[in-house]
Amino acid sequence: MKINLKKIFIINICLLVVVLISLEAYAFYTYRIRCAPMVYRHAHMLKNNPDEYIKQNMPHYELPRKYDYKKIVSVLKTRFYLGSEKRAIITIGCSYTDGVGLNYNQTFAAKLNKYTRRLIYNRGLSASGPQFVYRQLSDENFTNEIPDAEYVIYTFIYDHFKRVYRTMVQMYSSDLSLRYDVKNGKLKERFRPFWFMYWSFLLKSCAEYDDKVTYDKEKENNFPLFMKIMEESALQTKKNYPDSKFVLLEVPESGLCYDNYVPGTMELNREEIKTLENMGIIYINAEELVGHKLRNPKYKVSDKEHPSELFWEEVVPKLAKKLDL
Repeated sequence: MKINLKKIFIINICLLVVVLISLEAYAFYTYRIRCAPMVYRHAHMLKNNPDEYIKQNMPHYELPRKYDYKKIVSVLKTRFYLGSEKRAIITIGCSYTDGVGLNYNQTFAAKLNKYTRRLIYNRGLSASGPQFVYRQLSDENFTNEIPDAEYVIYTFIYDHFKRVYRTMVQMYSSDLSLRYDVKNGKLKERFRPFWFMYWSFLLKSCAEYDDKVTYDKEKENNFPLFMKIMEESALQTKKNYPDSKFVLLEVPESGLCYDNYVPGTMELNREEIKTLENMGIIYINAEELVGHKLRNPKYKVSDKEHPSELFWEEVVPKLAKKLDL
């Protein structure tokens, strides 16, 4: 009996295509189920309270529709506040720095500008983690946009240990998946290919699973990479701006603003702080700075997560005095 290898090959290819199409259809279906609650929640809020939705969700930066991941930081529109002839200050971090839920004149950078009269550059990128701090500072265009600065102040929250591996933005909204590995004692940048985000729900589901596995790692697993990013960020700050200083300002995690807070949990301990200080990083705890807890809901905006204007009004004067700004 003569075997038609060509026919068998074609049949196998057709079966493979059918299987892939079936998997893609299933991934699309399950992906919609996972993402629908988030989409509907935003749609419901937009319909019932559009002003509040815009205030909380309108980005303070502009990104092109088609992302170029290796230039993602370069296309950020730096928001700055004019000041005196003293050397500038850069605020950098996530939505806490960016100012989600606040008007421009209520943000950390705005209050810092008002109190010190210095030029302030707000480089907060909502939903990002410490990897974007280093990515911005090491970008070749960063010093072109910000030619000089005396301080780089990184607003740190405990959740940044998880964000070492990914941002908070979900995959359906084009996650900016920047990661670093440590190879030969150096940070090695790793980007997921662009087409992961759009062309295949099966590939996006696989990437989402990978993100979830790494995102849910315990702090003990993420800590070495976080510390390496901090070390390189401090060194890059010195390289960009001689005689400058890198400051880590730790602020309370959003989930700790209620009465069930247990002291010593979900915040840096003394040994970790000492390690940062040995790297030349200035560590400041916002609550120790003001002399009382900042976990009351009045220190949060309406989403009950991000710092309110009152929060920054209490922190900034003490911070300016401590750093002699």
